[in-house]
Amino acid sequence: MRLFIRVLIGFVLAGGSVWSAAQADSPNTIEIHRLTIESNSLPERDRRQIVRQFEGSSYEGASQAIAEEFGQRVRMALRDRGYFEAGVDDPEMSFTAADHGRRIADVRIKVKEGAQYRLGKITFVNAKLFPADQLRGAFDLQDGDLFNATKFGRGLENMTNLYATEGYANFTAIPQPIKDDSRHVIDETVDVNEGSPYDFGRLILEGPEPHAGAGKALLDSWTSLQGKRYNPAILQQWLAANRSNWEDGSHTSDPITFRTDGESKVVNIKLSFPEGSTLMR
Repeated sequence: MRLFIRVLIGFVLAGGSVWSAAQADSPNTIEIHRLTIESNSLPERDRRQIVRQFEGSSYEGASQAIAEEFGQRVRMALRDRGYFEAGVDDPEMSFTAADHGRRIADVRIKVKEGAQYRLGKITFVNAKLFPADQLRGAFDLQDGDLFNATKFGRGLENMTNLYATEGYANFTAIPQPIKDDSRHVIDETVDVNEGSPYDFGRLILEGPEPHAGAGKALLDSWTSLQGKRYNPAILQQWLAANRSNWEDGSHTSDPITFRTDGESKVVNIKLSFPEGSTLMR
């Protein structure tokens, strides 16, 4: 349940600049100098914590995207403090300074935090491979803790990683929150689709070799994995052991792409060298 914040266009703040349509698509680095949270009921302790969390933080991109992201982050900060149904208004930004594309902003944002909830029980449906207590251990939340959306999301990621160690590359877990307004408790039912175990498939090399023979060395080494049960930890070990044959310091993004083949139940790995010709196996 995500709240997308519309961008404030053309609103003038006293002492600040106009957030104009012309600025909306221009790339920026915006640093938050002062954050003011407007609420008639948010406890002062929570207000101070969120202010400290965001003051001094920086965001890069178009102004519109930054405004959307910042509003979403403030809402998530509230949800991490138990305000499960928190809502935020459009962030109002006034720019107090600019230096070589870096803009300093004061932000004012109205929030409606709503009631504060605690975590009730987490139950798992259709989970067969691992026992429920092991899955529950993936969540760094105890029953009765303030509901924390970020920690709950990390728990789902931990479940995904746990299943991946057994080759279940297409595992999914869909949480279904049940809100009890009388007790201010959120019970979570996690609907599990374990999928099927996958094996390591082909290694695909794309781009020019960082040095002569690197491609052949990688393909030869890959034969030790191909056909074995897929495990991301083993893949990371293989990448580390073969780093000299695929990394030359030129990568500006993740060079690994995963391609699952549902028919043959394999995970093919594409490893991209810097731009150039293509090697494949």
